[in-house]
Amino acid sequence: MATTSEENRPAGFIPKECLLEFYKATTTPFLELVIYRERDGRFEYLYQDRHDEWWNGFCAFGEMVRNDQPSGPAEIAQVLVNREFQGLRLTVASLRIISFVRYQKHPWCNPFAVVCLIEVRGEIPPAEGRAWLSPDSLPENIIMHHSLYLEQCEYFLRTGQPLAFTPETPNGIPACL
Repeated sequence: MATTSEENRPAGFIPKECLLEFYKATTTPFLELVIYRERDGRFEYLYQDRHDEWWNGFCAFGEMVRNDQPSGPAEIAQVLVNREFQGLRLTVASLRIISFVRYQKHPWCNPFAVVCLIEVRGEIPPAEGRAWLSPDSLPENIIMHHSLYLEQCEYFLRTGQPLAFTPETPNGIPACL
């Protein structure tokens, strides 16, 4: 791999300051994976507890969509699951696209999130840095629209109906529920 002479960085390296300006000027696609399971007649959703330079709180598993990834959402999801749960041999059993969310007032980019409900085959053991959440027990430090992802997935799983986005239901969930 070709490198620059400065700090032995790979060719094509973009300093964070320049990258953030690029992200602010463009729309950045993200694939957000809401992993779920059913326990005792209730749905639970696996979220990660992140504490890094970008976020401090619970969020769905996900990633920016890049050119070096596979072309399909299920394949991208499998790559992400393999990376996040190394050694667990999990497979994506199903992926349903639930909604699209365009963030307003994001701190460093203009994300367009594709919210995917994911069922995996295999067991995910308890571990530090992740927790199974339910809509009635959300932590206060959940990141931006990530509680909406969970609510949208919960609606779909409880009703079996796709979300219907109208001026009266901008999040796709009927107000009567």
